[in-house]
Amino acid sequence: MKQHISLIIALTLGCIFTLWKSFDFQQTEEKHFNTTQYRLDSLQKCVLFFQENIGFCKKHKKEMLLFSNKGWIRPHSRLKIGRFLDKLRPPFRRLTYQCEPEETRESINHSFRVSRITIETESFQDGSLYQFLRILFAKFPGVLIAREINLTRSSEDSSYSLIYIKRSY
Repeated sequence: MKQHISLIIALTLGCIFTLWKSFDFQQTEEKHFNTTQYRLDSLQKCVLFFQENIGFCKKHKKEMLLFSNKGWIRPHSRLKIGRFLDKLRPPFRRLTYQCEPEETRESINHSFRVSRITIETESFQDGSLYQFLRILFAKFPGVLIAREINLTRSSEDSSYSLIYIKRSY
């Protein structure tokens, strides 16, 4: 009879332990399932977002290539600008440039980054300066807008301005 009672107690404790562990297992699996479901939902949202972007990119491929070639889309750095000016270096007596830090400006519909670049040079012939400006505006790695251009002819006793253009933005 004593063995019978201890067997019933052992079976009861075993059943309680098994029920407790199965309940714990169920809770853990529900937690993993919910986490996996949340990740799946967020991945599906990402896939939809990328599909929309791919559709937009395919639809506007020509415009994006044009903007990319002109430098509107890809990021630029002062090092890239420096390499470009060093490669372009015409036969001038002196060519110096200085890049100021970027600043972000806001417009009505968008924001854009602006970096002021000051280029100073000297040349014996006007044609080489004009050629330099033509190449600079055609092949500059980015969107280049001249805010101020000042071409001055100097002699030993005087100097006078040939061209002076200043825009305010």
